[in-house]
Amino acid sequence: MNVSCTNIETLVSLTLNKSKGEEKIRVVLDGNNIAYSSLENGKPKISNIVDTLNKLVINPEVDLVAVFISAKLRHTIDKPNILEELLKEGILTQTPAEVPDDYFIRECAEEFDVFIVSNDLYRTQRKHYPWINDKRVPFVVVRGKIIFAGQLSPKYQDYED
Repeated sequence: MNVSCTNIETLVSLTLNKSKGEEKIRVVLDGNNIAYSSLENGKPKISNIVDTLNKLVINPEVDLVAVFISAKLRHTIDKPNILEELLKEGILTQTPAEVPDDYFIRECAEEFDVFIVSNDLYRTQRKHYPWINDKRVPFVVVRGKIIFAGQLSPKYQDYED
């Protein structure tokens, strides 16, 4: 994916100016998990985050609450300049060093009653936060396209094993 400045500017505009509404599906993104879902030369990809944001901001039924990343991701991402721009524009929220980003993702999901876009199973937290399994929205990245399951995929709701 070619992430140009124009794409970032459009993304910033759409994300920050999107109308809010209680009837929408509200989500928080696990930015690290999304970035690491496919690698480029062994590095997590900023394009995974940008592609996910692009797919969500054009969906009128989705309200993006927050995108959390860890402090470490700034040093491991494939294109740090784009990550820095998204941080500067307020699209991404960096969690404090030495505090797991999962803590803030979980707290945000609980505080605002939103879904979590992540493939993290949160196994260690399920005992104390049993609602996590119902609020998690798993995804895959296939050739630069994001495919959601759970609440963000109406087709998934009709799927029976």
